Amino acid sequence: MRAMGSDAPVETPKGQLKGLCCGVVGLLVLAVALGIGPPFLALSVMGYQKGHKAPVERCRSNLRQLTVAMDMYVDDCDDVYPPHARWPVRLEPYTRVTELYECPSVRWPPRRVDYAYADFLGGALKADVPDPVETYMFWDADARAEAVFRHHGGLNVAYVDGHVKLRSGTGPWGITLLNMRHEVEATRKARESR
Repeated sequence: MRAMGSDAPVETPKGQLKGLCCGVVGLLVLAVALGIGPPFLALSVMGYQKGHKAPVERCRSNLRQLTVAMDMYVDDCDDVYPPHARWPVRLEPYTRVTELYECPSVRWPPRRVDYAYADFLGGALKADVPDPVETYMFWDADARAEAVFRHHGGLNVAYVDGHVKLRSGTGPWGITLLNMRHEVEATRKARESR
């Protein structure tokens, strides 16, 4: 150590210097532990939770964008929904991003389309859907178009009106879908009989 304004070294007892260093280091460790540690831990936990929810949110975003693409398709095609079997091909000009058809939670086996499209909408008019707020358009599905509850026991469902919700794994999924099919077909038959 040197005295201020002097080139001459200052004599200090070794124990005093050692105690000073240990005190500073101890104080720094304590400051880090008390000052930075808890906020860092909180941010780490929040980051983990966000990372854990990220695939669910990205899936919801994909479904929302698919509903927008479907709306554009239907508007361009005289208010008629595309055939069930060819819906991804029909929407491609409106999406331009093939990742929209893939749920980020599906790791294996890789497939081109991880969502199902309501078969009863194929060929239907927009006016044939009696309740767009309650009628499913797309949902998380397997290769057979059966619902897959892959998001923490739930599945994302996109409705005809464009909103997307995470549905829990409980409830009468098949009955609800069957009722929607009957409602759309009944509305279609009533329109055609006029």
